[in-house]
Amino acid sequence: MRYAPPKILCSCLSGGLIVACLWVGAGAAISEGASANYASSDRVNATSELAGTNTPLKVVAFNFKPVTYLENGVAKGIHSEMLRELMAEAGLNFEVVFMPPGRIYSELARSERRVDIWRSARFAKAVNHGLEVTPTIFLPLPLGLFGLAGNKPPKITALTAMPLITIMGYSLGGEADKLQKRVPGMTMLYANGHEAAFRMLKAGRARYVLDYWHPGMMTAKQLGIGNVAYTDVFSRPTVLWVARKHPEAGALVAKLGEASARILARRANAAQASQSHGKETPVEAAGK
Repeated sequence: MRYAPPKILCSCLSGGLIVACLWVGAGAAISEGASANYASSDRVNATSELAGTNTPLKVVAFNFKPVTYLENGVAKGIHSEMLRELMAEAGLNFEVVFMPPGRIYSELARSERRVDIWRSARFAKAVNHGLEVTPTIFLPLPLGLFGLAGNKPPKITALTAMPLITIMGYSLGGEADKLQKRVPGMTMLYANGHEAAFRMLKAGRARYVLDYWHPGMMTAKQLGIGNVAYTDVFSRPTVLWVARKHPEAGALVAKLGEASARILARRANAAQASQSHGKETPVEAAGK
């Protein structure tokens, strides 16, 4: 037996440039030469307990470095690892479907079932299409304003009419739309990705970028923007959803919720043990 690194086996779905990827969980024991599946029979059999789950569940993801992203055919990032851990704990096979953020809900709105599970913040559009899994093992996603060194952004309620850089295709919890309605003359400059946004900031196109903390800090560091200034706007919990169209949606929610609770209990025990020895847990370190 050996322990395989996470792998992605990709193929195209009809109806657009969507890549469906079969994800072999990191740390899942597989035999030499085994097919791309869990070798552990209890994990495979666990899917047969629920109608409609014998085939891998389709889990939506999109590139959101460093939280979750696809790199050289490998799913990486702290949320990718957490998803892998959760699905292994629940004993469920799954595929990861990478697509742009704006495509997720158009897929969910189709009459046929093409998406089973996805992660997002909690908002109306997600509630309309899915059942929330609680508790959640995923880290919250802080959103805030970034400025260059020496130019600390004000609280978002104190912003005045000015250009503001944000990311094309991201709803940012609806905050960009709220700002434009609340502040007359507020102009949004849409960047094609996090790197483009921070290059615009560096070039002086606007004083601030509205972005999530994790990708924002990572991008600033990669571009050599030292001592970037940051002001928090809010921190949204990351929620796991099961599509209402799934024939066993309620049972899947329960199964994933129970698995999540077991993982959280182990984390709490590990954190307590680490604190007694004055050490930081890996989850705490990843959240910084």
